[in-house]
Amino acid sequence: MDSSSSSSLPAFLQTKYDVFLSFRGQDTRDTFTSHLHAALRRKNIDTYIDNRLKTGDEIAPTLLEAIEKSKLALVIFSKAYASSTWCLKELVHILGCKKSHGQIVIPIFYRTDPSHVRKQQGTYAPEDRPLKRSRDEVANWRAALEEAANMSGFHYSRKTWRTEADFVEKVVQDVLTKLNRESSSDLRGLFGIQRKIEKIESLLCLETPGVCCVGVCCVGIWGMGGIGKTTLADAVFHRHSSKFEVCCFLANVRENSEQTNGLHQLRNKLVGEILKEKDVNIDTPSIPPDIQVRLGRPKALIVLDDVNARKQLEYLVGDHDRFCQGSRIIITARDKGLLEQKVDPAKIFSVEGLGPEEALELFHSHAFGNKFPTTDYTELSREVVDYIKGIPLALKVMGSSFRRCKSKQEWEVQWKKVKRVPIGEIQKVLRVSYDGLDDNEKEIFLDIACFYKGYLRKDLERILDSCDCFGEVGINDLIDRSLISISQDTEFKKVREAYSGRIVEMQSVERIEMHDLVQEMGRAIARNQGSRLFNADDVYEALTNNQPRLKDANFQNMYQLRWLRVSSYSYLLSGSLHLPNSLRYLYWDEYPLESLPSKFSAQNLLVLDMPCSKFGGQLWNEDQSPVNVKRIDLHFCPYLTEVPNLSQCLNIEHINLEGCGSLVEIPSYFQHLGKLTYLHLGRCGNLKSLPEMPCNLEILKLSRTAIEELPSSVWSHEKISRLDIEYCKHLKSLPSSTCTMVKEVPPSIGNLVALRKLNLAKTEIKSIPASIKQAAQLSHLCLNGCKSLEYLPELPPLLQCLEAHGCTRLDENARSNIMGDAQLRIMRIATASSKFKEDEIEESFRKRSFVAIRCCGNEIPKWFSHKSEGCSIKIELPRDWFSTDFLGFALSLVVDFAPRDMKVGFAPWDITTVRCKYNFKTSNGESHEVKHPLCNLFTTDNMLRSEEDSHGVFVWWYNNVFEEVLKGAESPTAFYKLVTEVNVHFKLSNLQVEVKKCGICLLYGKDAEMIKQRAL
Repeated sequence: MDSSSSSSLPAFLQTKYDVFLSFRGQDTRDTFTSHLHAALRRKNIDTYIDNRLKTGDEIAPTLLEAIEKSKLALVIFSKAYASSTWCLKELVHILGCKKSHGQIVIPIFYRTDPSHVRKQQGTYAPEDRPLKRSRDEVANWRAALEEAANMSGFHYSRKTWRTEADFVEKVVQDVLTKLNRESSSDLRGLFGIQRKIEKIESLLCLETPGVCCVGVCCVGIWGMGGIGKTTLADAVFHRHSSKFEVCCFLANVRENSEQTNGLHQLRNKLVGEILKEKDVNIDTPSIPPDIQVRLGRPKALIVLDDVNARKQLEYLVGDHDRFCQGSRIIITARDKGLLEQKVDPAKIFSVEGLGPEEALELFHSHAFGNKFPTTDYTELSREVVDYIKGIPLALKVMGSSFRRCKSKQEWEVQWKKVKRVPIGEIQKVLRVSYDGLDDNEKEIFLDIACFYKGYLRKDLERILDSCDCFGEVGINDLIDRSLISISQDTEFKKVREAYSGRIVEMQSVERIEMHDLVQEMGRAIARNQGSRLFNADDVYEALTNNQPRLKDANFQNMYQLRWLRVSSYSYLLSGSLHLPNSLRYLYWDEYPLESLPSKFSAQNLLVLDMPCSKFGGQLWNEDQSPVNVKRIDLHFCPYLTEVPNLSQCLNIEHINLEGCGSLVEIPSYFQHLGKLTYLHLGRCGNLKSLPEMPCNLEILKLSRTAIEELPSSVWSHEKISRLDIEYCKHLKSLPSSTCTMVKEVPPSIGNLVALRKLNLAKTEIKSIPASIKQAAQLSHLCLNGCKSLEYLPELPPLLQCLEAHGCTRLDENARSNIMGDAQLRIMRIATASSKFKEDEIEESFRKRSFVAIRCCGNEIPKWFSHKSEGCSIKIELPRDWFSTDFLGFALSLVVDFAPRDMKVGFAPWDITTVRCKYNFKTSNGESHEVKHPLCNLFTTDNMLRSEEDSHGVFVWWYNNVFEEVLKGAESPTAFYKLVTEVNVHFKLSNLQVEVKKCGICLLYGKDAEMIKQRAL
């Protein structure tokens, strides 16, 4: 249970009485009140009644305590009630308890008109009240009377009730109902629920109903099956139902609506609960106008549990204005997209699983009951809990399955059993979401369960789109239905894509995740269907019929096989291969044959991935050409001497030939592949020339090729967004429509309006044309090792990463300008990211999350206000440092790359990770630590050719760093307002590299204009 739960339990858990009676003794003590008290006692309702004659003005402390320790207060407004100071003070105190801890209050108007109490007329007029009171006290009494009169309660008069006994019975039944609701909101035994309830309560605006919205406030509770949505809705419902005039909890809407006339019966139940009528029967599609008017009168709390169709929402709640203003509706569902049709996305609460300790506690409570487990079971218990990953239903069911085990050995046997044969009760709950998918979504779900869990989202979308499976739409729908989730990872680019001295770019990637229990449910479905073979042993058995060795791989009889992936098992194939013509996706790592099977027709093939394979010439003949293929990946096929004939493949979008070292030529027909957007020829070391490129090409990678010149079309196509030419040692010129300046970037580079990354590292360029500023989308420019570069012009405004280490001909003034520009660049992007209005390209800036600048030098930039020698810096923070104007921290390092031990030096591809650690300290001694990766550096001996090369200056700003700081703190604003000191420590993973100096600068939006003017 949450550590905070015990102090936040409903008030009744700490109460002494069920009911407190507030009444005017001279009016009703011996009549109505005595009858009501007796009826309550007959129902075993513990009732406090003060039988003393009330004299004087002051209420006894025991009476105030009795009010506070009662779950419910019955206030009996009789004719002389307002003439008693004692009664009025009781009323004020009762309403105070209602506000402070939700005490239930029921007004009873006994032979008194409620409007007289509300408007203070008749015996409730001011002249009939106690005199000689302060103006404030009288105002409090008047407000209390008006508030109580506006509450839902009971009015007794001889005209409306046959007998007083009937009236008393009705009141007692209502008291019982409300007490039962309150009692069922006990949170004891519900682990990890308190914080979630509080979040839902804040979304419902229960404490400040006027803030929520005009009309009805609707909140959604979203999550996978078994995660606890119903439990949360039930707990919130019972905690707050007494605050509403009417309440209705419609459980199992999905299941009940599937019954004959089920939806019709559900609506009748809802209407009956709100109108407090039995046997409601509305048999028309819409609710009659007169009933609609009545539905809009009482303030209602409504829960629709387990909704799975739009029709259910329309039929049951329709437009929110069907109900009284101030009403609240809670809807639970597994489908987020469905909720968003009725609920503001900001009002949808996503239910996460229990934390490790809470999950373990819940599991133990069902596995061991009241007994505390011995240490012998600790490791096994944690293994089970790690497998379940916080799903409450699974923890309960799984725990109960272990309860019958009498020894550790029986536990181990049971654990092996449930892993092999999942418990049916859990699978049944999880499968509901799968059954609600359309056919395309079911196929994508089963593919992920069997093959793609853990894949990068972009890769999976590309595979699915290539197979016409609408990847993005399908994945989004699976996310909305809680069948998969997306994890955010910060990754560095692969080493083989980098080069000496380069800062490896950090990028945020999305990865497909699926709960183990959901995956097992999907795999069980696939096994029963016989639609997918994903276990290596099963595949082998299917192909060999239990023979010891796979000689011939015959897939030809699998007429519906559309997806085949073979990885690391090619050595088993010693004979022939037969493939069905139905294949759409073929991945074969280290394909062992010289070509595709001669009888295989590749007409339906959309994706062909055969990395690291041994074929050398044509993969197919003219009759086999995969005319519909969209993606071909043949990277690192060392014997490939010519590109397979793609002249008929006019739909192809993606070609990867990286590392095909024997490839010497790219066919001229490539320029006619009009849909080609991605071409990777990097590390094709014998490739000397290129034909003209197709007009829609966006990414062209040529690093480490032997090309001598680039085709002019590269510079004329506006869609080029990335061009890599690192380590192109034979490249002598870059073409231009107006001139051919050897060792210079042509002015026409400004035509590349979509260019985002430009890599000119290790080239012999002397200057960069001023037109580069026109490449408005350029975000990453790498000039590392450009030793002939003498001048840098004004760079594009969106440039966020500049690498200029090893540019030894740049003078001190040029380097100073780089670092001065870094300040302006950081402020521009930081203010835009923080929604400060600066210029018309603000929206583009907002998408950028960091700035990283690197060049030669051994000094921290002048504009850094705090500097220190070594790898740590500690600063005292100003009192109001954490303001809404605060943009974050800029960081700077001076790094010495010269190996401390020259005998050791650097490995050919030695990688150094740079990380920083923030430690925030408050005035009251609290501290909060945040670790953050900055970048990776590649440090090789061949880059250290001079003392000047060995020192580099780095400047960084990341807006997500401070977001991480906030996420890590329990109460961010309160905590950081108390922070008075921050210590930042930088750490390098390579001990041969040393941090010489460091700096930190606090950034504020108010300084942006001043810095901008100073730069001008």
